[in-house]
Amino acid sequence: MNNIIPSFRIGMTAPEALAEIVRVNPEIRALSFHPYAPRKNVKESSLPLHFSRLLYHDPSKERIIKLTREEIAAVIKLKREGKEPQEGYFLWADEVVGVISRVRVRNKILHIPLMDFCCEDSPDNLKQIKGFLYEVGQRRGVILLSGRSYHYYGVDLLSDKEWVKFLGKCLLFSGYTDERYIGHRLLDGCGILRISARGIRSQMPTVVSILE
Repeated sequence: MNNIIPSFRIGMTAPEALAEIVRVNPEIRALSFHPYAPRKNVKESSLPLHFSRLLYHDPSKERIIKLTREEIAAVIKLKREGKEPQEGYFLWADEVVGVISRVRVRNKILHIPLMDFCCEDSPDNLKQIKGFLYEVGQRRGVILLSGRSYHYYGVDLLSDKEWVKFLGKCLLFSGYTDERYIGHRLLDGCGILRISARGIRSQMPTVVSILE
């Protein structure tokens, strides 16, 4: 953990919160993003639950786009000034974009702690999530309302081993965390969370609680 204090605020959008995590971690030189088409998950789908559907996992990450910390800061500055980023910066283009947890720091692979929750949006559930995150050692980060439930972004980077342990502890938080999300993340070896809005995912994830 470094000594730089995050400057989060309630109402921050997902890209703004992510940019603040990058600012607090100077060793992060770039982030990777994956544009994808949103689709209904198993719980939302009315289709019969065949094994092929339950086990479906899209391993395709062909469209990986990297932005340096300077590019991320520049895009955020333009948005705050009410200006549109130049063509080529996809973060606010007409597509759903996910941030990838995996970052390279001094020839090591580390992870931004990311988690997807599946419980309903309510003051009690938000309180329970915040208490759980404190219990598993997540003392600096933000909880965002995603539309259906909540997302979490942690500030302090995790090693591969620490990241797997974090996912394992989250899996034990039954009824709150999305166990299918955790399964997919283990298969991919990285976390991914949506930071934009489009189509059936029409709400921009927005900060509703701060861990500090």
